[in-house]
Amino acid sequence: MALSALRSRLRLSPPLSSPPQQSLSAAHLLESYQGGQRGFSGAVLRGIQLSSVNLWQVQLDQADLSMAILNGANLGEGSFIEAILTEAHMRGTYLGKANLSQAHLERANLWQASLRGAEVQAAHFHHANLSGANLEQAQLQGSFLCEAQLWGANLRAAQLTGADLRGARLGGANLWRARLRNCDLSQVIFAQTDLSEVDLRGVCFGDADLSSCFLRGALYDEQTQFPGGFDPLKAGMRVVKRK
Repeated sequence: MALSALRSRLRLSPPLSSPPQQSLSAAHLLESYQGGQRGFSGAVLRGIQLSSVNLWQVQLDQADLSMAILNGANLGEGSFIEAILTEAHMRGTYLGKANLSQAHLERANLWQASLRGAEVQAAHFHHANLSGANLEQAQLQGSFLCEAQLWGANLRAAQLTGADLRGARLGGANLWRARLRNCDLSQVIFAQTDLSEVDLRGVCFGDADLSSCFLRGALYDEQTQFPGGFDPLKAGMRVVKRK
């Protein structure tokens, strides 16, 4: 789906106007932050070392943080709209209630990071490592998670309507009561994945193996595409018929 159509469908904001770019060192950024500055939109911070720092509510919209080292940093309630975080190191990083809408996190390492309640609409997570991450109640509508690693991730009550999860690894992940309407789940690897009470209306499973999934109470409709031979009623799922 084209990004313009996706924005319209999900009611996303139009692209931000490009701020002036400025290269900053870690020392300069931290000194400015400690002096009360919060806005660093458009900053060029490629490969910057900011592990374990506190940058609560920092604004880095459209900033270039590719290959940045942010392990264990506190970035809670920060704004990273359209930021470039490709191949960033974010192990254990706290991003609770942050805004990462339309950000680029391809191949980023977010192992055990916390994005609880974060705004992550239409973000790019291709090949990202989100294993063990906390994405509970995260807003991931229209996000691109193709071949992302989500082993053991917490996605309880996450909003994933229209997300592209083709080839993602969801072994041991908990998606209880998540909303996955119209998601593409073809080629996803499931293993003891909790899909109980998940909204799966309009989902395409392709030939995914659902035999080890927990599906009791999950919703489906006539547009849900199951793998051949799968019986949703036997799995304890509930059909929702259109009026």
